[in-house]
Amino acid sequence: MNTELPTFGTNPENKSSFSGSFLLPIILLVVLIGGAAAWFYFKPLEQSLNTSSPISTDSNSRTDSVIIGVKSAPLGFYGQEKVQYESPTFNFNSNIFEGLTTFTKDLKFASRQLVESWDNPSDTVWRLRLRKGIKFHNGADFSAEDAKFSIDFGKKYVVQDDLAQVKEVRIVDPFTIEVETQGPAPLLLNNLINVFVVNKKYAEANGGIKSKVDPESQEISYFIDFPNPVGTGPYTYVSQSDNEYKITANENYYLGPPKIKNVSYRVVEDDNERAEAILSGKVDLIEDVPSARRADLVGSKDLEVKGVPSLRVIYLGMDTSSAKTKYSTSPTNPFKKLAVRQAIYKAIDETEIISQVMGGHAYDATQPATSVNFGFNPNLKRPAYNIAEAKELLSSAGYPNGFDIVLDVPNNRYQNDAAIGQRVVEQLAKVGIKATLNAQPKEDFFPKILDNKDTSFYLLGWSQENGDAGGAYGTLIHTTDEDAGYGSFNIGGYSNKSVDKLIESSDNTVDSVGRLKILQDLASTTMADVPIIPLHQQEDSFAISKRFNWTPRRDNGIRAFEITLK
Repeated sequence: MNTELPTFGTNPENKSSFSGSFLLPIILLVVLIGGAAAWFYFKPLEQSLNTSSPISTDSNSRTDSVIIGVKSAPLGFYGQEKVQYESPTFNFNSNIFEGLTTFTKDLKFASRQLVESWDNPSDTVWRLRLRKGIKFHNGADFSAEDAKFSIDFGKKYVVQDDLAQVKEVRIVDPFTIEVETQGPAPLLLNNLINVFVVNKKYAEANGGIKSKVDPESQEISYFIDFPNPVGTGPYTYVSQSDNEYKITANENYYLGPPKIKNVSYRVVEDDNERAEAILSGKVDLIEDVPSARRADLVGSKDLEVKGVPSLRVIYLGMDTSSAKTKYSTSPTNPFKKLAVRQAIYKAIDETEIISQVMGGHAYDATQPATSVNFGFNPNLKRPAYNIAEAKELLSSAGYPNGFDIVLDVPNNRYQNDAAIGQRVVEQLAKVGIKATLNAQPKEDFFPKILDNKDTSFYLLGWSQENGDAGGAYGTLIHTTDEDAGYGSFNIGGYSNKSVDKLIESSDNTVDSVGRLKILQDLASTTMADVPIIPLHQQEDSFAISKRFNWTPRRDNGIRAFEITLK
């Protein structure tokens, strides 16, 4: 059973400025998209940019194609009308679109992408020099106009939190831009990974940046109403029908055409059906190997099962702000009491969850970030599982007989998500907390939890893939402040001025040694107050036909460009 995760090294070298001549020393660079919890509104695209050869259903006859079996569908394309944003959608879009910067597949070092080099004329200015000779899928040339337009759009779109420090983008020449920030922004290059580049002229030809006002919340959302996704990535969009999403190789890709010409992402939500699909050769690669079928897949002479520690932490969140929480009959809100939050932490037997629900393929979590993230505090430990102490804490908080509560969980988003929720319900019952499980498909769960914050107690996953632990605290824990770009996923309304101050201090500290200390102090201070209850860090698991070469990424993404035939 995996309960201890090896700690990856960081490089806390003391540097006060950055240059394109060396890798950023501030962090162990790792990728993402605003975390992992969010998603796009899916507007079906009825047209196709390209045609491609049909993908054979016979695995042995597929010599220039691959079929990837995924657990859930991408929920739209970058630029479309905003609701939220999630990792599966980002990972699929990463075949078509690219950010100005990127990471290598092991996510440890920065790698230039559409940006060729950079320097810092001052503490608040990044000068980015762009690659020349790059074309969008529609044949348009990539230039500084597109880079500026994409960042300006991103400041209004789903990646706006990552660009909260951006004050202005200026065009210096056709292939150079300057990004001015509100203050020192040591993580700007990391955060630009999340900002996909779109073609300005193509967007303007389709009405430019549009807006819509939500009739209930009066919030304004911004989007681009394009007929087809057009990026600079290694694959171009072909079509979508039912449960199949097809892309084909961009033969003019600046890093060389992909080895695999035709790619299909096939949605197979049911775990057993996904296992059967790869065992029968109907698909070539699957994600989220089901624990119950792992032995079957490992035993196949035609398959290879691969696992890698994920960046995702599965955690429980609570309404810590309401005087009376909505989904409990208690006249007061139990979660406002620290002793109640501590009691729940002690009442959860994570060893049992890892062993019996996750099949041993997960790791204890003690904080919102993982050991790969710069700022991870290796000294934090989970409180020992102890039913008696949990009951004492509940009694001291005024709930000697516990209380009733509804636990909201998705049932098709994370590994064994509904089963984890059910086990938590059973464990909490032992200390008198009568939890009712409300498991929903992510299409219903995310709007309820993320948009409407219509919950008292919930399960979510967070993947801090920009490499820095500070992002997890700023997004999940900091008091919600839309103007400053904090707390966009602080669903429970937690607020702690001391924690906020540490988060803000870390965001403005360039010295990497000092920043590491701030982040590790932040982890200790935060978790002492138990604003969330970390459960475990997933192990991302995959099964792939032995006809292919492929190494799993640390961000759980399956990028078709990285797959080759043996």
